Amino acid sequence: MHRALEGQVGEAVVVDVADLTTAEVELGAARAVRHGDDAVPATDLGDHTVTASLHTCRSTTGVAAMRVVLDWDGTVTVRDSLWMLLDEFGDREIFAQAEKDLGKTLSYREVMETELATIQVPFEEALTFLLDAVVVREGFHELAAKHNPLILSGGFHQTIEPLLAREGVSLEVKANRIDPRPDGWLIEWRDPEPCEVCGELCKRRNLPADRPMAYIGDGYSDRCAALAADRIFARDALARHLEAEGVPFERFDTLTEVVAALAA
Repeated sequence: MHRALEGQVGEAVVVDVADLTTAEVELGAARAVRHGDDAVPATDLGDHTVTASLHTCRSTTGVAAMRVVLDWDGTVTVRDSLWMLLDEFGDREIFAQAEKDLGKTLSYREVMETELATIQVPFEEALTFLLDAVVVREGFHELAAKHNPLILSGGFHQTIEPLLAREGVSLEVKANRIDPRPDGWLIEWRDPEPCEVCGELCKRRNLPADRPMAYIGDGYSDRCAALAADRIFARDALARHLEAEGVPFERFDTLTEVVAALAA
C-alpha cells in the first residue's frame, strides 16, 4: 500500500510505503519517495512513472542506476600525469627504481613519497606544464555528462581540478593534496591509515556506499578498490593483474567504449 499526497508544482510530494515492496507512483514536478524514515528524491520526469525503493531510485525497467567511480591518472588521462611530472621535473633514476620496487620491497606510500620528494620546482611551473601537456582519453566528456562519475584518485586536487576546469567539466573529486616545498614535494594524504583489506594506503574506504557500482581504473592503486565494485573496467597494469588473479573485468582502451558498455 502507498499513499500519494498531491501538491502544487514546486512543492514536495511524499509517498509513504507501508512495506518493503517497491512503490510505483505517478508523481508531479517536485517529489520524494519515503519508506519509514528514509526519503529518496525522485527526478522530475513529467508524466512518466517513477519507481523507487528504500535505497535506490530505479527506472521503469526496474534496473538501478549504476554509480560510476573513475580513476584519474592513466584512466582519464592518456598518460599518467604524475609520471609526466616525475619524468619532466623529478629524478628519473629514483623514479624508475621505485616503480620496480612497488609492491615488492616498497609500499605504495613509500613509492609515492620517495618519487614526489625529488620534485623541487615551483608548483605554478609544474601546473603550467600539465595544462599544456596532459591529454584526456576519448569519451571522457561523454562519460562525465551521462554518468557524473566520482573521480577517486591517488593524485592531487591541485593538479586534477585545474585540468577539469580546462576541459569544462565539473565533477566530485576525492584525492590527496600536495605541499610543494622547494626542498621536495610532500604528500598530504587524504586517508593516511592502511586499508584493513590490502594493508596499503588504499582507495577502498573512500568508495561511495551507492550500489550497484562500476569502477574504472588502470593501475596498482586501483586493485583493492576495484574488487569492491559490481562491475570493473580495466586497462594496462590493472587489467594484467586482474587477469592473472582470475577476476572478471571488462577491458577498455577508450572511455567511449565504457559509455557504450554501460548503456548495453
